[in-house]
Amino acid sequence: MSTLDAICDSAGAIKRAPRILIYGASGVGKSTLAATFPAPFFIDTEKGSLRLDLRFRKFADTYDTLAGTLDALISAGSTEIETIVIDTVDWLNDMAEKAVCKEKGVKNIEDIGYKAGYEYMRGKMTEILDKLTELNNMGYAILLVAHARDELLRLPGLEPYRVWNLKITGTQKQSTQTAEKIREWCDEVYFLTTDVTVDKGVAKGGQNRILITSSTPDVTAKSRHGLAPQLFVEEGVLAPLFTTIEECCPANTAQQAPESTQNAAPEPTPTPAPEQEQPAAQGATTRNEGDPDYIPELDDETGFWKTSLNPKLKPYRVELLAYARAKKMISATQTLASLKTAMINRMNSNVDKVIETITATGKEVAA
Repeated sequence: MSTLDAICDSAGAIKRAPRILIYGASGVGKSTLAATFPAPFFIDTEKGSLRLDLRFRKFADTYDTLAGTLDALISAGSTEIETIVIDTVDWLNDMAEKAVCKEKGVKNIEDIGYKAGYEYMRGKMTEILDKLTELNNMGYAILLVAHARDELLRLPGLEPYRVWNLKITGTQKQSTQTAEKIREWCDEVYFLTTDVTVDKGVAKGGQNRILITSSTPDVTAKSRHGLAPQLFVEEGVLAPLFTTIEECCPANTAQQAPESTQNAAPEPTPTPAPEQEQPAAQGATTRNEGDPDYIPELDDETGFWKTSLNPKLKPYRVELLAYARAKKMISATQTLASLKTAMINRMNSNVDKVIETITATGKEVAA
C-alpha cells in the first residue's frame, strides 16, 4: 500500500443516493411528480399532497415538527422507504422564520436587527440540511420540492433580464444566497414547466409538462444521470435516477459494507489484555475463545457476533450494548443483534468516534 492509499478513504467511483431539487411555478404538478419517486415518505408543509395516494405522509406545519420528524427517521432507519420528500422548501423557510421570531420574542423577523433575523433563518435551514445529509448518508434519496418566482437579474455588461429562482423569504441578496446553498447541496436540480408558447401575445399549448435538467440563461438546472436537457414528463423518463435510488436504498444495501470502508485495508482484530476483558452479564457462563466448547453466537449475550459490526468494536461490545440501550437504538431487553442495518452501517462508518463515545464517561457524541 502506498502512502497516498493510506491517506485516501476509498478508490474508484462511489455511488450515493441522490439529492434532488424540483422547482417550478404553482400548480405545474411538482407534488404529483414527487409522488412517483421510489417508496416516498412525504413531509407535507402546506397540505398540498391531500389528493395523492401516499402510504407514508407527515404533515409538518412548524419547524420543530419537521425537525423532529427528520430526527425520528434517523432513529428509525426504516427499510420501507427509499425517498424522503419535503414539499415544499419555501414553506419550510417560512416556518424557520416563525421559529426564529418565537425564539427571539419578536413579531417580525426584521425587528431582530438589520439583516440579522435572516441570518438566523439561514442557520435554521442549515440545521435541516445537516439532518438531511445524515439521512442521505444512511442511503435515502432526498427530494426537495420548491415554488419558483421570476426575478430581475442584473449582470455586468448585459441588459437586465428575468430569471427563475427559488421562492425564498428575505432580501433579494439573502434569499438568493439561501437558494444557492440549497442548489449546491443537491446533485440534481430540475425545473418543471409546461410546453407553453406565445405567438403575438397569445399563449398556446401548456398540455404537456417539461422537465428542464440543464441550465439555460433563465433557468438553473443540472443532472449527473445523463438525462436529456429537456424532456417530457412521462412514465419511465426518470428511470436512470430511479435505478440509482433503488440501488442505494437501505433495503438493498443491508448486506453490503459501507462504501467508505470497502476499499480500505482490513483492520486488524485487536486482542485485549485479560484485565481489559469486560465481565459477562449476570448469570452468564464465562468462556474464553480458546475453550473447545466456545460458540460465540450462543455464548456472547451482547449479540455482537450476530451483527456485521466492525471487529474493532469487539473489545467494547459490553459498553456498546449499554450505550445502544441507553440511546434507545434497541429496547432494554434486546441485544446488539437487534440493531437495524442502517445503524450498523453508521457505526461502521464512524467506528473510531463510536469507540471514543462509549469509553468516555459522560461524553455525548452521536454514533
